[in-house]
Amino acid sequence: MGLLTSLFRAASIENPTFNLNDPEAFDALGAEKGRAGIRITPDKALSVSAWFRGISLVSGDVAKIPLITYERDGDGKHRAPQHPSFKLLHRQSNQYLTAFHLKELLTSHALVYGNGYAWINRSMGVTPIELIPLCPKSTQPWLIDGQPFYKVQFGDDERFIHGVDILHIKGFGFDGLQGYSVFDKARESLGVSMASKNFTSTFFANSARASVAITAPEFLSDKVANAIQARWERMHSGVDNSHRVAVLGSGAQIKELSVSPDDAQMIETRIFETREIANFVGVPAHKLGDQTKHGYSSLEQENQAYINDTLDTWFCRWEAECDSKLLTEQEKDADSFFTEFLRQALARADISTRAGFYSGALGVPFMTVNEVRARENLNPIEGGDTVATPLNFTEGAGSETETETDDDAVDDTQEEEEQEASIEPPTIKPDEAQLKQMAMNVLSDAIVRMTKRVCHQAVRASLSGKAYGSFIASIHERNKYAFNAALKEPIRISDVTRGVAVDSESFSTWLLNHLESRFVEASDCQESELKSSVTNCVSKINQDIVSLSFLQISKR
Repeated sequence: MGLLTSLFRAASIENPTFNLNDPEAFDALGAEKGRAGIRITPDKALSVSAWFRGISLVSGDVAKIPLITYERDGDGKHRAPQHPSFKLLHRQSNQYLTAFHLKELLTSHALVYGNGYAWINRSMGVTPIELIPLCPKSTQPWLIDGQPFYKVQFGDDERFIHGVDILHIKGFGFDGLQGYSVFDKARESLGVSMASKNFTSTFFANSARASVAITAPEFLSDKVANAIQARWERMHSGVDNSHRVAVLGSGAQIKELSVSPDDAQMIETRIFETREIANFVGVPAHKLGDQTKHGYSSLEQENQAYINDTLDTWFCRWEAECDSKLLTEQEKDADSFFTEFLRQALARADISTRAGFYSGALGVPFMTVNEVRARENLNPIEGGDTVATPLNFTEGAGSETETETDDDAVDDTQEEEEQEASIEPPTIKPDEAQLKQMAMNVLSDAIVRMTKRVCHQAVRASLSGKAYGSFIASIHERNKYAFNAALKEPIRISDVTRGVAVDSESFSTWLLNHLESRFVEASDCQESELKSSVTNCVSKINQDIVSLSFLQISKR
């Protein structure tokens, strides 16, 4: 009888001897059995203290460091609370999750499953207003004609979402689409850890004594043998019964059968597995409870290595993904905004060491004030870019600079004032070509974003002929308000630079009509070929929509 047959037959109403709601049933159906003989799942693995501590430590440390959206200001920067991503990453990611909990959740998903996903809910399909975490076990990345998509399971509903609307925190991987599941790679080590923990529990449940045999000089009946065994177990099972005196009758003697845990080196095994888990998670073993060995000469260096080698890698993953998905194409091209973790928060406890270093750096000197302020995540100050000159480096009394007479100084001052008065301030003329190009970039970005909005809808609807028909019928109703809102201001800016007037609503209607006709043409195929046809259509639209749009604008 097969496993599934036995399980479901036993779970019948007539003979409910096996409860399918029992976690053991799901372990048997889905959990892989390791070489240590333990069936282990991601939830069960969290009962291994080193694994739980490693996951919670890294995800918590990443989450507690503020992730800030900045706007560049010349050579400096300042926080940009007006940017839509600032609130999502720094305060509240959605109605029920703070930014701290979202960062902790996605990082823990990436640590265990290799990937952490969040859906970017956008207002009018443009401005991000929410980050909704997704289950990593029911989300899968796809690459369709070079475009990233994500297949997401919402209950019984299966959807394809374009990659621009999914915040994907990837762990280490080889294909660029997703990270390796650390849990799968560490399954054997976790199994050994659970097996050693179970052995220890059983060992202490049996009085922390080696297994024994009770021998008698003569044959014992079953009744007498069972009575002696029951009496022994009652007297010596459990830690509370350790070291009690054993009294045996009938000339019975005790013979030890197995070695002690010290002989089996159980403690060393558990320490070794803690180091193994530390390697998988990427943290120093002492942070998981192993204080027997350090890779550096001091604990301070060990902690600094953890920051540099573990946390900073996760910081870079978050920053790169947020810059890619939460900034507009215009902002990325201009490099005007960026996200960054406040790394200085990690060194709060070592302020005296930093103060001593900066004091020496300014006194020698080899750093400017603004360089020091930049390291502390502070803006530059006026006059802070000059390297200070120590007093013992200045020229002393009697130098040639002090031989200048008062009359010479007055003459030089008058001459400098006359020269400054004769200099006319330069006239700054705006570069019209540059202004036009900037306006075109803004409009191009808006057109691309709105086009992608409709293309995403088309790809999702192409999974069935009925859904695609509904998409074609509602394309104007679903998108006209978003198109008008997104294109109105870029078209107005373009009108000012070009000296012509284009009605934004008319252009939005033309763009929707154009996209509708392209997707109607794509439906001229068999239903089984619809998805492929729509995907090809989307690829062609992305290649020519901007040029066709500007050609249409030039005709108006």
